[in-house]
Amino acid sequence: MCKGITNQWWNLGGAVFAIALCVTACGGPPQPVAEPEPAFDPEAEGASALSSAVAAQGAGQFSEADSQYQRALELRPAHFETVMQYSQFLLEQKRPVDAVDLLGPLVTQHRDTAGDGAGNDAGGAADDDSIDIMAARHLLADAQVQAKDFEAADETLSAVIDVDGESATAYGKRGAVRIEREQFSEAVADLRRAMELDPENSAYRIDLARALAGADQVSESIAELRGVMAHEPENPQAMVVLGTVLRSQGDRKAALDYHSKAVELAPDDAAAHFELGVSQNYMRRNQEAEASIKRATELGPDNALYWYAYGEVLRAQQRFEEAITPYRQALSLDPGHEKAPNKLGMVLLYAEKYAEAEEVLLARVERASEDPDPYFTLGEVYDKQDKFREAVDAYQKFVELVPRNHPNANKARQRVRVLKRKIR
Repeated sequence: MCKGITNQWWNLGGAVFAIALCVTACGGPPQPVAEPEPAFDPEAEGASALSSAVAAQGAGQFSEADSQYQRALELRPAHFETVMQYSQFLLEQKRPVDAVDLLGPLVTQHRDTAGDGAGNDAGGAADDDSIDIMAARHLLADAQVQAKDFEAADETLSAVIDVDGESATAYGKRGAVRIEREQFSEAVADLRRAMELDPENSAYRIDLARALAGADQVSESIAELRGVMAHEPENPQAMVVLGTVLRSQGDRKAALDYHSKAVELAPDDAAAHFELGVSQNYMRRNQEAEASIKRATELGPDNALYWYAYGEVLRAQQRFEEAITPYRQALSLDPGHEKAPNKLGMVLLYAEKYAEAEEVLLARVERASEDPDPYFTLGEVYDKQDKFREAVDAYQKFVELVPRNHPNANKARQRVRVLKRKIR
């Protein structure tokens, strides 16, 4: 095409210039064709993010795992496997409310898709979708229990049972939930049904014993526990419950023996250490009780009851400064705790931390205005600060709420009379 022009310059020894001229004249050499950008694939990217999240979780990189789970959900909203994996992660991280928020819409969305033949504990002939949704409902119930929303967990498990009346797991879980709700007769019925469906599961029988004890059927409770131990003589959970039931009947020595043995068999069981501490406390073995209950808080740091009991042990020894932290922890874990606010207010009062005591007690009376005890303690706090009018109001409110023969009623009335004279 450019041969003539090229030859002219070749004869002049200007090959380079000829080539350059040819390039110019012919519009340049063929340019490489750019590869098109690959289309963004949210499905593939979401799967990759989920895989990264699981890997980070396994490596203990929890912040990175959380970020990757969130990215996976952004790319594939409501993707079943992602929701389930992330929810399990959230439960492991003690974030049950977040898990509930994640699982709730998924379960609601598929409420009517489970079908009547949902999978049962023995692997019933249900389609895959129904089995998945049943798994989501079970996980949602677990999250609700961890969040202490027992009423919601009861409703979720009831929905499972409505679809799959042969699920021993659902009956067992609902029975445990109903124990927490102090619906002991209903719990007994659920747990008996769970045992019919899965007679080899000793956990159902132990929970049945708990429910029977709550329903004041103590002899039946003891019989169930002894039945467990006849087959499993070293079952520490059965020993813990049996010891607690016997203690409630006044047999403190037997309770101490069972709880001590349970701790030997299960040294990392927080409940065993806690019940041992309570039994030791009944036997006036105070130092041992303190050590046992403290160990329970270490093994079960998310249990408000353990922290409250630890505060009680320290308060009984007049170690008020030390008792502040356990009571605060109990209240942090269970903001609706009925007794912790007043007990925290008391130890703050005795530690002369009046402003903190006032704050805690005012929050309690705002939350539960018919609870009398915080008003008495609040009266004492105001009294110590010479806030006489406020003290009178608090004492009078206490007197209004308690029976006339309440142990502190006379003291409150006397302080009102004295303080009114000072106000004049």
